[in-house]
Amino acid sequence: MISASSGTPTIAFAGGPSNDAYYVFNAANQFFWGTSGSWNPPKDNVGVEAWVRTTNLTQTGTHIFGTGSNLNGISLGFDNTNGRGWFGSVSGIAYAGINGTANYFSGTWIHLAAVRSNGVTTFYVNGTAKGTTSVVPADAGSLHMAVVSGASKVFEGEIGDARIFTFNAGAFNPATDLLYPAIEPAVTPIVLAAPFSSVPGTTYLATFMIRPAAGSSGVPAMRMTAVGNGILKSSDLQTALPAGTSGVPYMIRFIANSTTTTLKFSAIGGATATADQIEGLTVAEPFSPVPSTSPSPEQLAQIDRRYGMFIHFGLISYTDVNRASGSHSPSLYNPTALDVEQWVQTAYEAGMRYVLLITKHHDGFCMWNSKWTDYDVASSPVPVDVVAAAAAACQKYGIKLGIYYSLSDRHDASYSNDELYNQYLLRQVRELLENNGPICEFWFDGGWDKASARWPVMEIRDLVNRLQPDCLISVNWTIGLPWNTDSPAPLATLQEGYPIRYFPSDFRSADPYLARFPDPKNFSYNGQSYYLPFEATITLSGQDEWFITTGDETNKPVKDLAKLYYSATAQDNLVVFNAPPDRTGKIRDLERNTLFQLRDKLGLTAGLDLPKNRSRGATATASSVWQNDIANYGPQQALDGNPDTRWSCAEGLTSASIEINSTTSTTFDRILIDEYESAPGIGNITAFQLQAWNGLTWTTFYNGTACGRFSLHNFPSQSTSKVRLVIDSASAAPSIWEVQIQDSNHPFASWRNQYFPAANSHPDFDPTGDPDLDGRSNLAEFALDDNPTSGADSGKIRSSITSGSDFLNITFPVRGDTNFTGQGPLSATAEGVTWRVEASTDLIDFTAPAVEVVPAQSAGQPSLSPGWFYRSFRL
Repeated sequence: MISASSGTPTIAFAGGPSNDAYYVFNAANQFFWGTSGSWNPPKDNVGVEAWVRTTNLTQTGTHIFGTGSNLNGISLGFDNTNGRGWFGSVSGIAYAGINGTANYFSGTWIHLAAVRSNGVTTFYVNGTAKGTTSVVPADAGSLHMAVVSGASKVFEGEIGDARIFTFNAGAFNPATDLLYPAIEPAVTPIVLAAPFSSVPGTTYLATFMIRPAAGSSGVPAMRMTAVGNGILKSSDLQTALPAGTSGVPYMIRFIANSTTTTLKFSAIGGATATADQIEGLTVAEPFSPVPSTSPSPEQLAQIDRRYGMFIHFGLISYTDVNRASGSHSPSLYNPTALDVEQWVQTAYEAGMRYVLLITKHHDGFCMWNSKWTDYDVASSPVPVDVVAAAAAACQKYGIKLGIYYSLSDRHDASYSNDELYNQYLLRQVRELLENNGPICEFWFDGGWDKASARWPVMEIRDLVNRLQPDCLISVNWTIGLPWNTDSPAPLATLQEGYPIRYFPSDFRSADPYLARFPDPKNFSYNGQSYYLPFEATITLSGQDEWFITTGDETNKPVKDLAKLYYSATAQDNLVVFNAPPDRTGKIRDLERNTLFQLRDKLGLTAGLDLPKNRSRGATATASSVWQNDIANYGPQQALDGNPDTRWSCAEGLTSASIEINSTTSTTFDRILIDEYESAPGIGNITAFQLQAWNGLTWTTFYNGTACGRFSLHNFPSQSTSKVRLVIDSASAAPSIWEVQIQDSNHPFASWRNQYFPAANSHPDFDPTGDPDLDGRSNLAEFALDDNPTSGADSGKIRSSITSGSDFLNITFPVRGDTNFTGQGPLSATAEGVTWRVEASTDLIDFTAPAVEVVPAQSAGQPSLSPGWFYRSFRL
């Protein structure tokens, strides 16, 4: 090997140039050049090849090795003019091998060859033909091989195992006659895995880790070659070993073409290696989901979660754009009050069941301290690992963590080299899976930047299954067109059985659109059908921005968000609403208040499962239908989950009824009525009843007045198979978009049934009602295990002065064995109720530190209902 940076090499070259050739070997230049007329190589059935590498990707017009100069013989070179890259040349006719410097990773060994056989010269890169020409080489006036350390028209880099060779006409075979891969430069085979049984045409994944040699801090330059009936895959494995890592993981895919396959590992380029540096080698078919037309248990859990928060925050938050270039300095990322727990707490208090966190957007900036790049938060002024902080907060609040990761990357230098970048991508996915606790889903974006087949989706799904089998994955715009799988299928025309574009996927996405009605669920891959629910992504921003931007000061109206929620979560689908933190690192009150208003509009409760729609699958009849148009305005339109279809009674009527029939009796404690409004905020219904069938007759359990858009009506629990909405009066013909019979899934409902067993008017049993007029709402009475029908003091709240001290104590009931946290004010949340203990020494400032007294001072206190516990606090 000769090198611009190594010491004096030893070169043995049989049949070298004649005595007028000259050699120069010093610290700066190492080359030989023969010019004698006696140097007259053949013009056909001859080849030149060499192993080369360089760290200077800006070189232009450099000659590496050949039977003559670029204008005479067959030559190899590197030329970044117009981004060409490696090339072969025959009498000045050049053609590129790996185009562009971005397709070559600095410092990687690469094999080049130019072989003329039967009048045609072929240029090979790593054993693969890249171009041909029939141009005849001119007489070669020189034999030239050189490397230099400075700028020159000769190569800046290293050359290893170069040779010029001849062969019989028609006898050349690149699989066996090139030094790649049959003979390798400075090869030291270290592992020859036992041949394993393989099925021709079957895809396999080789998964392993490369460790440094004993006493070494780096990983040797190595190659893995899969061999069956020929070379199946040959991949260079060399890479720098980042600080803090003990090895470099790999996942390499190949397709068998024989009943036996062998994996060979070898060191290249003069590196030394030993067998114990290959760790955990497994070869297996990649994980593939079982074909099914119904949801898996993991998909059912995802459908049950169905409501989450999308969190866009990162370096882009400081650029006023939504897709940064990847060139911004990490120093720009500088949140002054970063509070990741506040993000998760906001999602929890908004009734959401999971968060979907941006971990790397298209700019390539990573929101965790990644070992595989320095373009991350660790290189910024605020090096907090945001992903780890979000994971910890999700564990604290009992909600799930989902991860968004951009496949496209506008920063990483290896991006256009699929083999190199995909390994980088897989290492980062592994990092995220291994270091952040349970992850419920991986949401990949940016697949549009390359053909879908270029992404390692198969490897990603296999890796996820190995590390977190309950985690689901999807790539944005998951489904393709039947006649062009790589083209995304428009949702408006999506059909059952359309092909899966990114396989395997566990659910679908098509940001920023909603699913159509009806939403197909079964899609195909290789003739098999797979069930895929749909996750919608919606931003709160009135300007439809994803990251925070200057001047974005409005959100979508809550009633519009409610419609989007019901539309997106219908048909067993799910939705995330995006609430971007601002440049301080906190979610603004604007977004928080919008989400909390939406929570109340939807009747959600922090910490509890989402309400169940008990009218799914039910049938409906009505007393009247507009123009008898059952297909478009029949009662079933009010049960279909589609917010754009409605039941309407006949024109001119001001009373009507709709009956909902289920096959079995169901229990419920509220009904959603989404009424058609003749004008914004103005509904037609002025009086109505809700009735239940008891097997013999209809009984009224609720009387109401106005409805309007997305109105929720609460009442003591009912159990029946038939429910009737009777509209007693209306200002015009009533019409209803949607009716949902719901179970609120709240312990408050069971508690309320004890005190309001019979039918009551709305103010009595509503959570905000105060029937005993003691100043405490029903929900507050529930929180303190009190009686909502009696204004008398129950004695369950007690304050006292500790005898012989100046300690002020307060004791009161708390639902469940909750933990109070905080400094100054203490708080705890359980089942949708938050208890907050504030203390003051002057009745003005209530931030004095309160301390919990353990055990609670409950002696002499009235007994509590099951599920409540006394807690005591002291100032």
